[in-house]
Amino acid sequence: MDNKKKIILIVSIDTECDKGPNWIIQQPIRFTSVTEGIPHKLSPLFQSYDIKPTYLLSPEVIQNQECINVLRSLKGCELGTHLHGEFIDPMDESRINRTKTPQLAYTPALEFEKIKQLTESFERVFGYRPRSFRAGRFGISHQTINFLEELGYLVDSSVTPFRKIKFDEDHEVNFWGAPYHPYFPSRKNIIKIGRAGVLEVPVSTIIPIYANLPLFLQRLIGKNPRLVKRVLRKLTKLLSFRADLIYLRPLRASPKGFIENAEQIISLWQSKYPPILNIMFHSVEVMSGCSPYTLAEEDVLDLINSLNKLIKHLRNNYDLQSLILSEMYDIV
Repeated sequence: MDNKKKIILIVSIDTECDKGPNWIIQQPIRFTSVTEGIPHKLSPLFQSYDIKPTYLLSPEVIQNQECINVLRSLKGCELGTHLHGEFIDPMDESRINRTKTPQLAYTPALEFEKIKQLTESFERVFGYRPRSFRAGRFGISHQTINFLEELGYLVDSSVTPFRKIKFDEDHEVNFWGAPYHPYFPSRKNIIKIGRAGVLEVPVSTIIPIYANLPLFLQRLIGKNPRLVKRVLRKLTKLLSFRADLIYLRPLRASPKGFIENAEQIISLWQSKYPPILNIMFHSVEVMSGCSPYTLAEEDVLDLINSLNKLIKHLRNNYDLQSLILSEMYDIV
């Protein structure tokens, strides 16, 4: 009798135009990661293990016919949306060389209209409404979840727990104190549990030593990190928990380290449903020279190798269930 522990695996991929060092957009704009990387590098890997990825599409991808043709041909995956607001009206700024404006920097009216235009663009191209969403650069605002609910989305995956991201002097997101497992957020504060109709499925980021502290205490640490972190780091000498951020993302660790990170999250999991691993990376990372992380072909091979070894490890040691992001809505 097989008594393997059940694990849910989500692979969520931000799907964008080709970039390069410092995330500079290649000119003229190109899409080799979508037209070549997805069908020839990612799809064969995922199909060999019956993995169902979710591709979250930035506006410029939906506007390119060659990308549309490739994406329409894919089987066993989900297509959702990913807002880099520079690439869509109102106030299209697509001639810029880098996508750097988080959607939380927009007025509520402008943010809603950009998400609405992206959603309607997706529907015109693919014939159905998208159900899953991620904010570009994880720059979600506190009203985004309400906009997504109004537009018919089921799932968001913009939260990266235990991280504070500063975009400029005036704009930042602080995800300290957000649950690391899926939850329905507050309509007023994305990191708090509430009654919104859109499910938040966080990216798998965790700091083990803080993982199961009360959420209010995690928020306190996030607001006053230097003093509290200094004290808790000293405790790691007495405790077995790590004090560094685990970011379940290929190339953030060796293949062995990638597996160890997944195992650490599984071991810490405290929820009524099975451990959920939400791996995130960018489509451009599977083509050399198209992202800061994979400037050489050997970097791409390392990424594919890490994914391959982790999936194989999970299949061999657990009862692995692969889900697209929107399927999580019916699990929680």
